[in-house]
Amino acid sequence: MSLRHVVSALVALVMLLPGGAALAMPAETLVATYTASPPGSVPASNAFVVSVMLTNTGTETWKSTAPGLVNLSYHWYDASGTTVIWDGARTPLGADVAPTQQRMVQLAVTAPSAPGSYLLRIALVQEGVGWVAPSNPYSVTAQPPYLARFGAVTLPSFIAGGTYQLSVPVTNVGAAQWPALAAPGVSAVTVSYHWHDVLSGNAIVWDGRRTPLVASVDPGATATVNATVIAPPSACACALTFDLVREGVAWFGTLGSSTMRLLTTVAPITYAAGYNSAALAPAYFGETKTVQMTVTNTGNQPWSASGPNPVDLSYHLLDGNGNALIWDGPRIPLGGDMAVGASKQFTIGYTAPTTAGTYTLVIDLVREGVSWFEGLGSQPFRQSFPVTSGLVAGYGASTTPQQATIGATLQITVVVSNYGPRTWTPGAFALSYHIYDDGGTPVIWDGARGRLPSSVPPSTSVTVPISVALPSGTGTYRLEWDMVQEGVSWFSQLGVQRKREDFTIVPGVTFYGSGFGHSVGMSQYGANGWATGVTGLTLTGEQIVARYYPGTLLQFVDAQRPLNRVLLSAPSSQGRYVCGDNRYFSGSLADVNSLGGMRVLNEGANNQEIARGSAGQNFQFIARNGIVEVWANWAPPRLV
Repeated sequence: MSLRHVVSALVALVMLLPGGAALAMPAETLVATYTASPPGSVPASNAFVVSVMLTNTGTETWKSTAPGLVNLSYHWYDASGTTVIWDGARTPLGADVAPTQQRMVQLAVTAPSAPGSYLLRIALVQEGVGWVAPSNPYSVTAQPPYLARFGAVTLPSFIAGGTYQLSVPVTNVGAAQWPALAAPGVSAVTVSYHWHDVLSGNAIVWDGRRTPLVASVDPGATATVNATVIAPPSACACALTFDLVREGVAWFGTLGSSTMRLLTTVAPITYAAGYNSAALAPAYFGETKTVQMTVTNTGNQPWSASGPNPVDLSYHLLDGNGNALIWDGPRIPLGGDMAVGASKQFTIGYTAPTTAGTYTLVIDLVREGVSWFEGLGSQPFRQSFPVTSGLVAGYGASTTPQQATIGATLQITVVVSNYGPRTWTPGAFALSYHIYDDGGTPVIWDGARGRLPSSVPPSTSVTVPISVALPSGTGTYRLEWDMVQEGVSWFSQLGVQRKREDFTIVPGVTFYGSGFGHSVGMSQYGANGWATGVTGLTLTGEQIVARYYPGTLLQFVDAQRPLNRVLLSAPSSQGRYVCGDNRYFSGSLADVNSLGGMRVLNEGANNQEIARGSAGQNFQFIARNGIVEVWANWAPPRLV
């Protein structure tokens, strides 16, 4: 016979209590059958009603009033058969029930307070006398009132300390409603979580962030909660356990409800960057260089361009031994936040060192106030580049005198040629000099600067005016011309040969006289003055002749030689110029140019032509060690 169908029981006159004590005997025999279908599960401690069809199969009427009152009741047993509740609540029959009669009674039952599996037996009781034989047992589960069943949850890739929104479906499989809002005597239900370390089992975070329900959830209903989850502060192999909590009361898991435990990994916070750039070009001393760099956020954190710890781009500059010449390079702002995976191009400027060698440029990002990215595990951009001077100079003709007076300041011009690959710019480069006494001791080391009149590209020359302040003592001195890269180096320190010129400083005043002359014809001193422009007006040879001999027409006597012949000489007042013996002759003879061009002939070789120049091209004649040198003094200067 089914547990949920007709149950018949005969009752002896002697009824026993659970402890075996006998109640008084009823006057007649009481026999009943029970037909009922109790629910398979009910909330623990909850009251519920079971419809019971009673049939009086005995010989005595069941009285609904005293004396001899008969009520309907029940017993509860645990799974092992041990009595949990013997004296169940009484439900009146509502009327007498004579033998063979039936009556439907709504039995009020209260479930055990502890969740679990139980057996329910329905029984009549004649109050003060004894229990009628009960029904067969019905299996009933006393459920916790707060039970949840979670649906599938998709986990993101967690990063330590990150905040995430997870969609969590959860069904109320308990007996009680889940209130979304607290009220007097009512505890709100929220969704929360725990974090545990998988290896040790220790709780990393127990009281996770609470996410309230959007609305109350009735038994049997399902709600999808957009739960806020904060990852642990450190990387780990972790278990994330979702649970609900009755605020101020208990976690559902402690009330017998199942939880959802998900294994996952929490990655460390990573600030990392990728760099893409062309190879660094060689650089010259002190040269300002730029490099185009594409930077990509390859970490798992966005880069903030503002706030307390903004991210900036910068660099280190290392020498050949890895020592830092510049550690905290200038900062380059991001110009806006950069998301994970985003790329951006930057122009990075740096200045090359002022000594030759191989250097390393290390480009890295920095979280201001925290660390360089390299310190956080990211590899920076690192590339070496050579640094050289790129400077080679040659010194041509100058107007340096062989003799001057004490304390004079000379206005001199020097032709300087750029034989190197690097352009000289005014301000960054200049002409200067050193002066030594006859013992080789420097008298003036850091001479005045002669500013370049224009930029000097490679393989070009320029005439530089310069003021030279002479020493205050008489004697023989040596003037050495030297180009300088300001703030970097003298060219001579880079292996460039200086030009040396000797001169004498004499005391007193030197008077130059020309006599009275005869005032007839052309004055040599006057012609020299017109040619050198002492009056402010510089005349050509033809103009000088015309000035002294008005109306004179110049023509070549020998049509076979239609050229002006010029004798180069030097002032006879110079003691080191001795006629007839070139061994003692040393110095610059002349700088010569002609608007009509010129030829240079060697009289010692039967007027052999050794050089030819076009209009405006300059020749310089120098006597050195008994030999006369002829220089074609245009770019590039060359000895002819």
